[in-house]
Amino acid sequence: GYAYANYIVQKDKKCTVILLGRTTESNLREDYKARLAKLRTTKHHIIYAPIDIGNKDSIVALEKLLATNKIETIDLILHTAGVAAKTALKEKTYDDIQQVLNPKVTGVENLIKLSSSIEINNMICCSSLSSILPSLGNMEYTAANLYLDEISYRSYSNIKSILTINLNQIS
Repeated sequence: GYAYANYIVQKDKKCTVILLGRTTESNLREDYKARLAKLRTTKHHIIYAPIDIGNKDSIVALEKLLATNKIETIDLILHTAGVAAKTALKEKTYDDIQQVLNPKVTGVENLIKLSSSIEINNMICCSSLSSILPSLGNMEYTAANLYLDEISYRSYSNIKSILTINLNQIS
């Protein structure tokens, strides 16, 4: 998400950038803390919140964060959450599979639920080319990305547009 946030803050239009992560800010790696600090030197309002978007209960925390910051409309959501599959097919456990599925599948479902309480102009989901050309043993990663691809074909009353971009596989 940093690369996208860094690109956005290079623009002239002042904006609020909210970065969500699974780790509290104090426990971020030092290079991530430095990146966040660099973003905060811009004219933009940069918010980091330790909200795991792949957790079914995260929507409440996200709605509270938006209300606290008086955000009534979201111009753009970049859904970049993901965890790469790590193990061979026969070694996978249920938890291994859920760890890969939740950030993308539950995450996008939570963002869609968020649209019932706040207008979202645009949502871009970062998928993977693995949804088109799957790699052996990474069926959960492929399935999660296929789900994101399919979401962009649907319409939602409070989301003006959804786009999914297939990037190179990260696993």
